[in-house]
Amino acid sequence: MALYHYYPRFPRPKILLSVRAVPTREMAVVLQTLAGLVARQALHARIEEMVWVPPPQPAYGRWLRMMLEHTRASLQADHDIWELVERYRERNTVKGYVLYSLERSTRRVGEVSPDMDISLNVATSLCSVLEAVAVDESLKSEAEAHGLRLLEDARTLSEEECYARHGDHFSQRVMAIQDPKIIETRAEMVAMEAFVASRPNALYERVLQHLQPDSPVIGWGTGDESEFTLPSTEWGHFQTATTYCFNLPVLSSAYAGHSLPVDRLRLSREPSIWQVDWRDDVNYVAFLMSDGDNVSWMLSNFIEDAQRSWWSNPARGAFPMGWTFPYTDLVQLCPYALQYLLRTTTQNDDLILMGGGYYYPDHFGRKRGNPSALLKTHAQRIAEYMRIGALRTIAVNTQRWDSRDALRAYRIFAHTLPDLLGIFALQYYPYPAGRGKVLWVDSARGDPIPVVSARYAIWNNARRDNEGTPSMVARWLNDLPTQRQETRFSWVSVHCWSWFRKRASDEPPEAEDIEQSEPLRHERGLSPVQWCVHQLQPHIQTVTPTQLLWLMHLHHHPAHILRKELGQLAERCRSLNTRNARLANELSRQLQSARRRLQDGDYRTAFNLGRAVYQKLSQTSSR
Repeated sequence: MALYHYYPRFPRPKILLSVRAVPTREMAVVLQTLAGLVARQALHARIEEMVWVPPPQPAYGRWLRMMLEHTRASLQADHDIWELVERYRERNTVKGYVLYSLERSTRRVGEVSPDMDISLNVATSLCSVLEAVAVDESLKSEAEAHGLRLLEDARTLSEEECYARHGDHFSQRVMAIQDPKIIETRAEMVAMEAFVASRPNALYERVLQHLQPDSPVIGWGTGDESEFTLPSTEWGHFQTATTYCFNLPVLSSAYAGHSLPVDRLRLSREPSIWQVDWRDDVNYVAFLMSDGDNVSWMLSNFIEDAQRSWWSNPARGAFPMGWTFPYTDLVQLCPYALQYLLRTTTQNDDLILMGGGYYYPDHFGRKRGNPSALLKTHAQRIAEYMRIGALRTIAVNTQRWDSRDALRAYRIFAHTLPDLLGIFALQYYPYPAGRGKVLWVDSARGDPIPVVSARYAIWNNARRDNEGTPSMVARWLNDLPTQRQETRFSWVSVHCWSWFRKRASDEPPEAEDIEQSEPLRHERGLSPVQWCVHQLQPHIQTVTPTQLLWLMHLHHHPAHILRKELGQLAERCRSLNTRNARLANELSRQLQSARRRLQDGDYRTAFNLGRAVYQKLSQTSSR
């Protein structure tokens, strides 16, 4: 099955135009919508120019440099915004402007208010329809002085009226939901011809219903998170959390398997079962960072932020750590960020696919009447991305982790995803609702696949069972009984946004809690995990999430996993035969001995023999 492209395939530009400065938010909207129109024309007319919007986050400078190196595009960076508007007005790319009013209320971003000014969203929707830039009312005279004429006044239109008039124009493969206070991601919405909604309501549901099943929803909505993620899930779509993205049409112009070789899109050092320490006298724990479905974060502060909270944290690599990430989105929207992540992993970093988008598998497609078929389609599509990325684990976020519908979803994943090792299951609220319980489902070949619920969560001021500060989680892990299968394996979800302060040794674990409104003197992300790890007693062994799954297979179903992994070693030996027949024969004899031990039920010896073969193969390939 070929890779399914969820997003438009924008052409590679030869010329990239940028500006000297973006003086105001109002001018930023002009530039954003202009960049969207130019990208839209590049997509349809195959012109070789695009506009780059200067982002405030330093990580985008890295993506720009990588993109220019890959495409050999020429960057012309000293333009004025109105100069670019006139350039594309003269080329008939810009036909005029749509008038709106930038909301200047005291409403907090994300809050729903009856007096919310939605005219920027209406204007953004109309830009692709009318081939116009969006102009705030304060810039009306200046826009007309630069030769633009008024095409529509978005201040007089509701979102419902906009969709009623122009619904046939908007894309059937992507929509947007965005707080009208947020000016980012407007270029993407215009370029993709997405209708832009402000809030979950009847219109939002109507647009979701008209989309082709299994489509992305870009941006991020207002109101409670589940109020807009649940409807999109039920209509068989997924959220992308692309709230604050920049320049995705430019950054998405390299394609896996075409201009971008797939060997650049997988880990250079793939983890192996033969690297685990299989013991019976310890409890194992893995830590897994949350929110890896958030594309906006992954392209910016996750990579590089002022506090060095996540990927740039100096402690990264010092202990085993799991990171959820949006592989399927990054391959398509910014493969440069994906390449950087894969290239900079350490042996202690474990990248776990976060669902293939933000949706609830136990509710996926239920409003269309065929949820199993729709979820299978989605799983088949992400399976191809997992195959090229050599990914074997997935984390999912459910409404109820152990419901009948959740079990149905896990079985679909187990039957569809290639060489799946296991599933890490979260519940939307609270994350560790399963308290470490494990369910087993069968793959298409009959192999048992573990579905492991989070036992604990590092979460600030949670006041919920099994969620607490780093020191509280360390205490709970240390107190788990040993030599018991139900407590031998645990994973801890790390809430990426929770701030903590490092406590003194004589303070109680609860002292790490702080008010989230005063974060800058404190830490979040990887550092709190390090505090927790340093407090674990010797009978608690920290492993990566993938290693945790391998150890679960070895403890619970060793025959199945060893048969599969020894078979893969045999394939490597056969490929070695043409280069070193003597060594290949020697290793084949060791593998035959391992298989005999496996048949006799001597799993430990079979494992040790397999590990010895793996080590020799690794030494050979490194020479």
